[in-house]
Amino acid sequence: MFGWRYIAVLIPLICSAACYSNGQQSVSNAVAIGWLHGNCLAIKNPDLMPNSTINVFTPDGQLQIVEAEITGKTDSAENCPALLEDRRKINDTDGRIFYTVSTSTPIGMAIGVVAPAGGEGASAVNPADTNRNGITDTFYFCQTSEGIEFSIWEGRPYKGRKLWDDYYYLGYSSEPTCPAE
Repeated sequence: MFGWRYIAVLIPLICSAACYSNGQQSVSNAVAIGWLHGNCLAIKNPDLMPNSTINVFTPDGQLQIVEAEITGKTDSAENCPALLEDRRKINDTDGRIFYTVSTSTPIGMAIGVVAPAGGEGASAVNPADTNRNGITDTFYFCQTSEGIEFSIWEGRPYKGRKLWDDYYYLGYSSEPTCPAE
């Protein structure tokens, strides 16, 4: 049968196949990262609890980190512009769950990363290093013809490795600013 040597080789191979989707986005990123429009977070994680902390990254040329707290799930367009009638059908897909968040700083468009439970030495961990390789990641967004493409990159956008991305449909035409990939 198989010896320990084969098992030691198989475990990393199984994990690498299970931990990555499309060769880019890890499963943990899929449930730990989402996008925000105002105080509404869209994320593929149905298990966030009220009072959970998220780090909000405003990709506005300078990385600005704001701490926010989950207040609860929402399915109301009143609390979440992404759920307005002309947007809901497209945005409420792909396993996205919508949460309201509370913060002392106003939020426009941003990327939210779930903070580790209990802080886990948050001062020693760089919250902008989503893949924990010791390098600050690049938080980026650009406009498509009808929405916003949010992404996180290891290195420069469209030059480095894409770690995460998601799309926000706005329901109206806009001037594209995203480069062709």
